[in-house]
Amino acid sequence: MTPDADQKAKEIYEHILQQTNAQRDEHDRKQFRRLQLVTPQLFAEFLAEKGVTSHCLACGHKELSTPETMSLDSSRNPFPDKKLSELTEEESQQYVDATAVHYVTPSLIDESKIPLVSNHQYRLICQNCGFISYFRAANVVYWVEDRINAPGDQP
Repeated sequence: MTPDADQKAKEIYEHILQQTNAQRDEHDRKQFRRLQLVTPQLFAEFLAEKGVTSHCLACGHKELSTPETMSLDSSRNPFPDKKLSELTEEESQQYVDATAVHYVTPSLIDESKIPLVSNHQYRLICQNCGFISYFRAANVVYWVEDRINAPGDQP
């Protein structure tokens, strides 16, 4: 192979690699957005509908919790024509109120695998003894998506 051909092949390879990485990143973002659909309220409704016991499986204590995350979704920005640094204190609070997304914190089951919805889980933690119950995220996400897509029955 000539140096020019070798350079061209390297450029093509780099271009393909960049496209592949961009597609993978977009796929990962879409998967994570699906996980973010599961709010603490919806998770509690899922558990109740599935008949999951409302007490600790180890000690019987009734106070259970689940890790929750709050992030800001800029696509919900009520001030699209302003930079965040230009917002007044009142507008900043309105921005946070409008863009805040609360969801049950997912965790990866196997970090060496692709971060699909099916490779995540949600935790239910006993506030007394610390026992942790794990729930496969895919089951919860599918249930939430079915509710979202059901006509007239929005979460």
